[in-house]
Amino acid sequence: MKTILITYLLISITIISFANDTPETAKGKIYNAYINNDQELWKLGLVQLSNEYRATGDINILYDLAQTQYGYIGYCFSIKDKKTAEQYIDKLDIVTRELSRHQEYKSEASALTGAVIAFRIALKPAKAIYLGQKSLEYIDKAVELDNNDPTAWIEKANSNYHTPAIFGGSYKDAIKNYKTAVKLLEQDINKYEGHWIYIHTLTWLAKSYEENSDLLNAKKTYEKILNIAPDFQWVKNELYPDLIKKLS
Repeated sequence: MKTILITYLLISITIISFANDTPETAKGKIYNAYINNDQELWKLGLVQLSNEYRATGDINILYDLAQTQYGYIGYCFSIKDKKTAEQYIDKLDIVTRELSRHQEYKSEASALTGAVIAFRIALKPAKAIYLGQKSLEYIDKAVELDNNDPTAWIEKANSNYHTPAIFGGSYKDAIKNYKTAVKLLEQDINKYEGHWIYIHTLTWLAKSYEENSDLLNAKKTYEKILNIAPDFQWVKNELYPDLIKKLS
């Protein structure tokens, strides 16, 4: 009886730990890594997710791994580490292909495939001539497959934001699509509260407002982010202060 009770308590502690997304969980590591710009911690989260997927074969963990690889690629581009970015693009391509075999993640896989192609264009911009349309087709297909999938709308908004206006890019469209993504994330807040992708999407919504010269809505969005994550380094130390300077 004593052994059964101890086992039950250990299981209960584990469940509580994962439910609260403590720093020991992969989700907790990655969120803290994003908030604090700690890429070593981000890599630890990647390793943990890889190990968890190998141990369980859980398709939900595979999706978390894909999202986390995706985020790490973005960081690599931000520090101009194209060599590492290319390595992780290849890894994301493999994970996304596996994800696409599962019906419940068809939309997410299509959106992430579009992102993989966009990342390859970022490595070699000349490829935009023949790969740009292909990326857009995968992203539009993701929306068609499930227009309640926030990943699809995030990628659609990313395409709007990063594509030059001469080729159809639009900050106004980016705002619309990021807002749709945020709405969908907030409708499933139990899943996305404490998830880096929620804060990330809000940040790019704010940046889109700023690029579209809507500084007041940018300010409101940055303040919403800081209310949720007061220690988010990118917004706290860079984006929000820079906007305040513009407003003053």
